[in-house]
Amino acid sequence: MDILEMYGLPSITQLQKNTPKKEHWKNTIKIKVDKFWNEKTLADVENKSSLTFLNTSNLEPNKPHHVWNVKQLQRFELRKAIIKARVMTGTYILQADKYKFAHYNVEATCQLCCSGNEDVIHFLTTCPILSTTREKYFSEIREIITYEITAEKWNNVF
Repeated sequence: MDILEMYGLPSITQLQKNTPKKEHWKNTIKIKVDKFWNEKTLADVENKSSLTFLNTSNLEPNKPHHVWNVKQLQRFELRKAIIKARVMTGTYILQADKYKFAHYNVEATCQLCCSGNEDVIHFLTTCPILSTTREKYFSEIREIITYEITAEKWNNVF
């Protein structure tokens, strides 16, 4: 009864009096449960600081995040998706994070370029070793943004 009430479904007595057909009942449950969890997630985004940067504009129940839309589950693609998800959620452990917890055993310096502290900003924007990978996506982003604003504003801001 608590579960029926939580999802806004009819009470057990109403269901006994008016038993729905199997397909109709399954569709009703799916719609109500999806609606409940979508609303709960949106409410949690408003109330929890850890979800501040969650993009809710394309949030759909039963649809995976676009990072998991891998056409073929090849190991390489799956590993890339795992790393992307960890970076997005802040659970990818970089050298700067390791250094915070083990000052004497670990250096905060980036192991790829050895030129700066490996934090999220360095990893995503300034590491010279990753610049070729970054440039593929950066040029697309730059085109989209410069279409909206002028190239001069782009140079001033970025």
